[in-house]
This record gives sequence, structure tokens and C-alpha cells, in this order.
Amino acid sequence: MAFAYIREANIWYQDRGDRGEAIVLHHGHTASEENLQTLGSKLEKQHRLISMESRGVGRSQHTREGYSLYSHAHDIVSLMDYLKINSFNYIGHSMGGGLGFLLAINYPKRVKRLILLAPIPSSGYRADKAFVRKRNIFRLNKNIPALEKLLRKRKTVSHRKKESWFFQRAKVICSSSYGHYFGMASEMAQFNVSKDLKNIAIPTLFICGKNDPLLKKNTADKHAIPSSKMVVLENAGHDIAVEQPDKLSKIILNFIQ
Repeated sequence: MAFAYIREANIWYQDRGDRGEAIVLHHGHTASEENLQTLGSKLEKQHRLISMESRGVGRSQHTREGYSLYSHAHDIVSLMDYLKINSFNYIGHSMGGGLGFLLAINYPKRVKRLILLAPIPSSGYRADKAFVRKRNIFRLNKNIPALEKLLRKRKTVSHRKKESWFFQRAKVICSSSYGHYFGMASEMAQFNVSKDLKNIAIPTLFICGKNDPLLKKNTADKHAIPSSKMVVLENAGHDIAVEQPDKLSKIILNFIQ
């Protein structure tokens, strides 16, 4: 693991695996690389895998500015420049999927294939108000046990998650910067690139959980991108990389090869 100083921020990343094509793996809002760790360990056996954490969360620097989806997408490209990687396969979960839309739209020559794991819709995303209100209070008070309990009650939660996952997830939420936590939530709510999807020519794969409330909108986005495919995983909700890492890795490797 290492840090790259790009765009006035120390961005944490991990570059591992020395074979196959380069893959960039990016987490969702208030999450971290640990949420995709099991998936990454499977992919790195056949490819060069670059995991990263966005500014304001995890081990990356908590900057005052730079909290927009466009800025995060720019950070990804800047990291690739730093590593001298001209083109790469991109895998983004949730918010990271929204970044994938932006990469494909604004940097089409850099992205070889686009893999979207339960991405936020191209028309934007707002979390349930009652859930957000409670989460805000627990985060403010650093009440990790209460936040763990709240996360377990979400409709997107699968029984496949380990107890340790809820603790780690709550811990990352409580430690994320103000800019990331609130700024990116506002950004996702205002996000709208629906009209640009028809122009994406990069081979695109949506992988979604059957029990994810975002599935309907993800399906609509899939139909809007000409060269796209979709796989829906049974017994999975929003966090498919945690719930179905084995199936997920096989689908991704088959798509890339």
C-alpha cells in the first residue's frame, strides 16, 4: 500500500498483481477499500489490481475541498497518470459506479471496459430520509453500536454479511470527513447524466443484486447504453461484493478476458 500526492491530496492506493490487464477498483459513498477486499483478492490473481480510497474517507487525506463526483473521477485519472497506466478496466460500486459513468463519458479513451456494481442511478440517488436522519445523529455522536444496529435493519442488507462487516462499515462512516459524508451525498442527489448514456461506446457490464431497491433504475440505465450487458445475482442486495464475491469475480473475469 502507498500514497500518491495528486491534486493537493494524499490518496491511498494499493497496486498488486503483476499479470493481465490493469483493473481499478473503487468503493461507494462512506465505504472504503475493505468493502471490496475479498473481491480484489480474487481478481489480483489474474490481473494487475489498483484499489484506492477517495479523498475524505479511509486512509486518504481529509481535504477541505474536492468533494464532487467530477473531482473524484479526476482523482482516478490522475492516479492512473501517476502510475503511468494509459488504459484500464474500471470497477465501481454504488457511488463508484456513478464515477464510472463519468469516466466513460469524459475519459472514453482511458477506460477499456466498464463494470458497474449496483451503481447509483444516472439520474441521481437520495437515501431514505428516516435512515439518513438517524445515521447523521449516530455519526455525530460517534455511536458505532447504534449505527451497526441501524445498518442491519436496511432493506439492502443480506444475511450473508458477517458481524465484523457492520462494525467496520459503521467505523468508516463515523470517521469520514464532513466533505465526503455530506458533500458527496448532496452530489449524488443532484447527479444526472441520463442523456449522456447513449453516447457510451465502451463495453459495459452491470452486475446487480436481485434484492437491491436500485435494480429497476439500474435496468433502465442498462437499456440506455448501447453496448451494455447485465447480470442479476440471486440472494444479493446492494453490497454484492460482500454478499457474492465468488460469483462476482467469475463474472468479472469472464467479461474482461
